[in-house]
Amino acid sequence: MPNVPTIFPPATDATASGCRNNHPLTEVAMIGRLSAQKDPDYFAQVASLVRTVNPQVRFTWIGGGDDARVAQMESQGIRVTGWLDEAALIGELQRPWVYFHSARYEGFPLSVLDAAAFGHPIVARRIPAFEGTDLVQVDQPLQAMGELLTVLAGGSTPSAATRGGDHLLITMNSERQRESLGALYGEYSTHAQAPQREVS
Repeated sequence: MPNVPTIFPPATDATASGCRNNHPLTEVAMIGRLSAQKDPDYFAQVASLVRTVNPQVRFTWIGGGDDARVAQMESQGIRVTGWLDEAALIGELQRPWVYFHSARYEGFPLSVLDAAAFGHPIVARRIPAFEGTDLVQVDQPLQAMGELLTVLAGGSTPSAATRGGDHLLITMNSERQRESLGALYGEYSTHAQAPQREVS
């Protein structure tokens, strides 16, 4: 069963993406809980490396966690939004930024699909969930720094990081999910209706 985005640009948007409006890219964001799984320390390490080259780049963590983790991130110059309602999250997603997914492990993250639905360039830490996708993937923090600086320097120009998200939505969307559900229940119905053989 493919996952699908949980949120989309408002119908009033002129395009499917709130961030492709020829704005310069000067911000990097991550969406999720401040937890060991999402690895905010890795995110903060990459932020520090990027800002040694370009101090003007801003880093934002969209989400929240315990007070100690929030304070730690903010002490490193990272803006933490806290938990947002849907309207506020849409507002964040409509701003131009690069989505950098720092999690060390998980199933396929819905936040990546949400970022793709709004047309954001995506750079992702390499984990098994992303195998077989066209996402730009990185391993070490230095590699992540290089990829992020490349995307930021390109501004609103479509790049491999943007196309990776676009390609995700070709196979991970509501239509494909419905098709998979139909196939799954069709197969189940066939087996359920098959005559059962008696065992003597």
